[in-house]
Amino acid sequence: MRRTSALPVLTAAFCLLLITPQLHARWAIDLEGGIIYSGYNDVLVPSDGRIPLSLVNELHTAPSLAWRLTTSAVLARRHEISGLVAPLRVNATGRLFNPIMFRESVFRTLETLNVRYRFDSYRLTYRYWFYQTPELQAGIGVTANLRDAAISLEQHRRRAEEKDLGFVPLVNFGLYWQVFSGLNLKLDGDALVGPQGRAEDVTLALESRVTDRLALRLGYRVLEGGADVPRVYSFALFHFALLGAAATF
Repeated sequence: MRRTSALPVLTAAFCLLLITPQLHARWAIDLEGGIIYSGYNDVLVPSDGRIPLSLVNELHTAPSLAWRLTTSAVLARRHEISGLVAPLRVNATGRLFNPIMFRESVFRTLETLNVRYRFDSYRLTYRYWFYQTPELQAGIGVTANLRDAAISLEQHRRRAEEKDLGFVPLVNFGLYWQVFSGLNLKLDGDALVGPQGRAEDVTLALESRVTDRLALRLGYRVLEGGADVPRVYSFALFHFALLGAAATF
C-alpha cells in the first residue's frame, strides 16, 4: 500500500472524527511527551536464517524523545471514538562485530555504521465502556492501526533502506481506577498476537485532575512487537517515561 493512497484515507478518518455530530459528546485532546529507551531492536533483511543485527547490543542506541497526540469523543457516556498520531524515531551508531548484508548491500566492520529506525503509528479506535462506577471504569474495543515504518543503514557511500506501510487490526482496552479523590490509576493500550508477529502498546500511569477540564499524568509505556516474514525480520522493545496532559470540553 503506497503512502500517497493511505494517508488521505487516514486524514479523512480524522476529519470524520472532528465533524461527528455531538450526540451528548464529551471531547478531549491529549498531548503526551516522553523519553524512549531501547530494550532490544533486532533487524534482518531479508529474513533468511542469518543472525539479525542488534541495534542495542552491537551498536549504541541513545535515548530519544517522542510525542503523541490523541483526539477523542465519548458519545452517550459509553461509546468512545479516538484518533491517535504517534511518531517514533531512534538512531543507532557504531562499528559492527561482523559484516552484515542488508537487502543487497554489504556493510563492513571497519567503518562507522549509522542506522535510522522509524515507526510511526496512526490509529482510529472504537471503545465501549461496559463497566462504569465512580471508582472504576473498564472498556474494550478495536483499533485500526496504520504503521509507517522504515529502517535505513548508511556507511560511507553505501546506503540501504527497508520500508513498510500497512494496516494492522488491534484489540483495545482501558481501565481507570480512582485511587483517591482526584487521583486515578490508568491502564490502557492496544495489543494483538498473530502467527507472523505481535504488537503491544500499553500504558500504566497516575493521573491527577487539576481542574474539571484539565488532567495531568505521569507514567510508563511499553511498546513491543514486530514481524517475521520472508521479506523482513524485525522485533523491538521500547520503554517510555512519559508526561501527559488531557483537556476535556
